[in-house]
Amino acid sequence: MSYTLTLQCGCVVYVSQNPATRIVHTRILQSKGLSCVNRRHEVGLRLYLWELLPPPSTPPCGGPQGDGPSREPTEGGAPG
Repeated sequence: MSYTLTLQCGCVVYVSQNPATRIVHTRILQSKGLSCVNRRHEVGLRLYLWELLPPPSTPPCGGPQGDGPSREPTEGGAPG
């Protein structure tokens, strides 16, 4: 089983997984995006999983940072 992913830089990655276990075993850069400035992105290059993740400065999908549950103690002393 295989599919493609488009990264935020516009590059397209070919991803292949074992159909029985659904474990991904191959991630190859299929085409480079026109606006990609990452010098490491070369067609045919094998990518690591963490290279597919968005940059840490990107807010989570749930909304802007800081809108999550409060971690301050409540009256009972446990985080809320």
